[in-house]
Amino acid sequence: MSMDRGAFGTSNQDQKRILVIFGATQVSIDQPLAQIQICIEEGYDIFVILSDLAEKIFQVDEIRHVCGIDRVITDSEVADLNFFLNGFCLTVIAVLSQAMSSKMVLGVADTPSVFLPIQALARGDRVTAVSTQTPKKTSRLMESKSVHPQLLDLGIELIRTDQIADLIMSDGARAFYTGSPNNQKTVITASAIDRLSSTVSELVCPGNSLVTPLAKEIAERKNVTLLIGT
Repeated sequence: MSMDRGAFGTSNQDQKRILVIFGATQVSIDQPLAQIQICIEEGYDIFVILSDLAEKIFQVDEIRHVCGIDRVITDSEVADLNFFLNGFCLTVIAVLSQAMSSKMVLGVADTPSVFLPIQALARGDRVTAVSTQTPKKTSRLMESKSVHPQLLDLGIELIRTDQIADLIMSDGARAFYTGSPNNQKTVITASAIDRLSSTVSELVCPGNSLVTPLAKEIAERKNVTLLIGT
């Protein structure tokens, strides 16, 4: 499929352009698609890239039905990377696979779906990812191989699937802090507050969060409201 550059390029400049990426893992995409559809109905311009393996797992026609035929493309169909390097205010990895996580941590940008988030981070743009490693479904082996701390160190924000629309439609004002597995206390540190984008005015934290005194101080200084258990 060739990308309809003209149709995408002439969209209303006032609309927010969001790049959404689907990695390959065996999860249902019903919820992320529902979240994306909410944003589209609110006037957001969503463009989707799927990894080539994701194309073989998910029903691409279903994604095109929601997002539009000219808004969905696979890694191997990307002919011009320059088109994606500017103009998107946010990159959302709607399905984050273990392989994609590891590649980003190692800096192995061998496909557009990995290269583009890395480049967005390098430009200082926001990159958010939905992890498919939920505590209930994560084996001890997968836990030992988790690269979530390294992803956070890179500047990638990890959220739940049901937070996608809320994040996108906040227009950069809201961020989310991922909870600790196994219901352990989630410690909100000073560094977590310090690395928030200057546009963020609200940080949504899990109900089991413990905010350090220095984190509270920095949040006040940056005018960031901490929403616990929201």
